[in-house]
Amino acid sequence: MKDASAGQMSSLLAGKHALVTGGSRGIGSAITRTLLSHGARVTVLGRNEKTLVDMARELTQDCELDSVVADVCESDAVSRAFEMLESVSAVSTFWSTTQGMPVPRHS
Repeated sequence: MKDASAGQMSSLLAGKHALVTGGSRGIGSAITRTLLSHGARVTVLGRNEKTLVDMARELTQDCELDSVVADVCESDAVSRAFEMLESVSAVSTFWSTTQGMPVPRHS
């Protein structure tokens, strides 16, 4: 296996699909980058579309990265994101780096 920390690709997670919430910044970004460096297909959920687009521009060379704009505190947005993901590919692993939890909204 090649050293992923040195920017070289590994195939350790080839064929796996990871979902990372809060994956466009901070610890989530580091997890996303590590998963990609090991060959995983990664879908990132994040609240800020610009941040997700910028990350995709930077990282999509030789890797599979998808992004979905969604706030994990909004259960409808999370449901829509999972419906979209299920239509594309089964998720093998889930990483949550957010503090928010979906909560029911009362009218």
